[in-house]
Amino acid sequence: MRNIRWWYVPAFVAAFVFSAVAAAPAQWAGTAVERVTDGRVRVLAATGSAWHGKGDLAIRMNGGEVVLRDASWHWLPERLLAGELAVAVSTGRTGSRMVIARGFTYIVVRDLDPLHSPGDAV
Repeated sequence: MRNIRWWYVPAFVAAFVFSAVAAAPAQWAGTAVERVTDGRVRVLAATGSAWHGKGDLAIRMNGGEVVLRDASWHWLPERLLAGELAVAVSTGRTGSRMVIARGFTYIVVRDLDPLHSPGDAV
């Protein structure tokens, strides 16, 4: 019987965990977004991965709900260095773009494309 190199086991486990996290479905992102925003933002009909996906965003505001159709997002891992979890979001119909970031004590929308209002996507 061959000698088993025991360091292969943790390397295999780490590779498996990394692969599972990298392939997390977009529905998981939708659940996380809904939880973090206390239900004010929901992701409908999500496809792709949690890191780079598509779907409709339903935003609850002023007693109503605005739905941004054909939205896509991708995670901005470089914002972790600034202490934020951030995603870049663009909508298919209007082409508007924005960055939504969550810090330790705040949620902010920045870099909103001033030429297209997200409300135009309704």
